[in-house]
Amino acid sequence: MGKPKKEIHQPDDNLFKVVMTEDGSAAQYLITYHPDLAKILDLSTLQIQPDKFRTPGLKVFEADVLNCLR
Repeated sequence: MGKPKKEIHQPDDNLFKVVMTEDGSAAQYLITYHPDLAKILDLSTLQIQPDKFRTPGLKVFEADVLNCLR
């Protein structure tokens, strides 16, 4: 008898990471699923940022993919 299969935690996580790092994907996601927000943003300024950052209070945050407006 083999080992029981381990349940996959957050199965869509890797797909979302890959898609959001492709050129134009984050902008298209916003246009499709958040059109009101997309209308007021300059989506041409989106750029991928490091996945870890610190707040002014030195708290560390970690994100899977971070797209920011310039």
